[in-house]
Amino acid sequence: MLHTVSAPYGQVIQTLLQPTEEVWGESVRGAVIWTPPEAISLEYRKLLASEDATPDALLGEVDEFLRGDKEDPQPGEIRLRPTWVVGSV
Repeated sequence: MLHTVSAPYGQVIQTLLQPTEEVWGESVRGAVIWTPPEAISLEYRKLLASEDATPDALLGEVDEFLRGDKEDPQPGEIRLRPTWVVGSV
């Protein structure tokens, strides 16, 4: 049986790094980590605001996010991350 639980809105990193969060019940066997890029990257938010952004810093923020997800202490055997796309402006 599939049962879904949502993490608190805007709390992606905090939820991933806290094994005591309510979403990490004993029955969790996987997670879909669906984030908009601006939720984890200040540099990406700068781009959306038509400000200067540093590509290396942006890639570093993405790497840090993925590293945190990979090394998190949460249960779950399956981790899915939908692809990021830029919507029409």
